Amino acid sequence: MSNNIQTTNNNNQVSNPSDAFRKDLGASMKRLKALLPANVSVEKFCSVAIIAAQNNPDLLLADRQTLLNELLKCAKDGLIPDSREAYLNIYKTKVGNQWIKKVQYLPMVRGIVKIIRKDP
Repeated sequence: MSNNIQTTNNNNQVSNPSDAFRKDLGASMKRLKALLPANVSVEKFCSVAIIAAQNNPDLLLADRQTLLNELLKCAKDGLIPDSREAYLNIYKTKVGNQWIKKVQYLPMVRGIVKIIRKDP
């Protein structure tokens, strides 16, 4: 499956949503590092997030702020969005008169068990 979705910005430059996501994720690395537990590296978390977006290109077309917010929630819980511990799902939400694709992070069974085992 190819991820060749491209858009044109105001300067008539072609931009790839995947590249924009990587840039936004890179800008959020400090916040991610502060939220992630010591046993999960920021690099691993970001790599898995990029792979999740490549496996589900609709994530790149969803509202970018909700995608980043849900990744931060996932990091706060110490879970990795690899579809085993956590999954990033897309919901269409009506805002005003239009439907917007928003992302929601869902902990999976393995992730819930991980959270229960780490809490005292």
